Formats: sequence, C-alpha cells, structure tokens
Amino acid sequence: MDFEVNKEIDEVNIIKIKIGVGMKNKIFLLILFLLSTTIAILNIYAGRYFWYWRFWWFDLAMHFMGGIAVALVLLYFYGVFNLKEKIKLISLILFSTFTIAVSWEIMEFLIDANLFGKNYFFDTLTDIFIGLIGALIVFFMSNKIGIVNSREETNV
Repeated sequence: MDFEVNKEIDEVNIIKIKIGVGMKNKIFLLILFLLSTTIAILNIYAGRYFWYWRFWWFDLAMHFMGGIAVALVLLYFYGVFNLKEKIKLISLILFSTFTIAVSWEIMEFLIDANLFGKNYFFDTLTDIFIGLIGALIVFFMSNKIGIVNSREETNV
C-alpha cells in the first residue's frame, strides 16, 4: 500500500516536471523568436543604411547573434536528437554553427559582398570564429542554468 502511494506521488511529480519544462519551452521559443526577428530586422536596416560598412563591429555582432540563434535552435530540438552525452550535444552545436557560418560566407563571396577588400580571408575566419563563440556561450550558459540537465532527466 505504501508503495502505491509513493508511486502516485512520483507520477504527480513527473507531471509537474513535464509541465515546468513545457513552460520553459514556450519561454525558450519566445526568446528564439525575438532574437531571430531582431537579427532579421537589423540585417534589413544594416543593408539599407550601410551599417556593415559604417561600423566595423556590426558584422561581428551579427555573426555572434547568429551563433547564439543556431545554438538555441539546436537546444530546443535537443530532446528530438536524444543526445544523452553533453559531448555529442556540443559537437552538434559546433558542427552546425560552423556549417551554417561557412555556408553564409560562401553566399557572401558568391554575391560579391566583399565587405573588407583584401582582408576577406581574415574577415571570413573572424566571422566564423565569432559565431562559434556565440554558440559556445549558449551551450555553457544552458549547462550552467540546467537546461541540458533538465532535458536529460525528463527526456523532453
């Protein structure tokens, strides 16, 4: 009889955990939506008002936010990938961020968006590196505040 009572309590606690994670997912999606919208709006204005050329740091800020956005998307789908080990998650985040950053740089090259003339190779490496830093910060912060751990425990 005591076992059944404990089982019911455990089921209630599991339901509370799943509801809590669901709310975290909504907040997570809202943050991701706001960040993505901000990136898109800033990119539109940057092209219109030449911010990439006027402010040397603007391109770096955009790549940093892009790395953050990629990492957030992957953390959101973390449960879908069913990665139990953090090393697999960080590998996925870094590989995906790197792939998207390289693809973006290839697109810039193809449309001849040579923003910095002779320093294009250095600019490209810096952009990729800054995106990776943004992704790493998201991973370490999510690990610190327990997003990764809570998803491992609840399999959400």
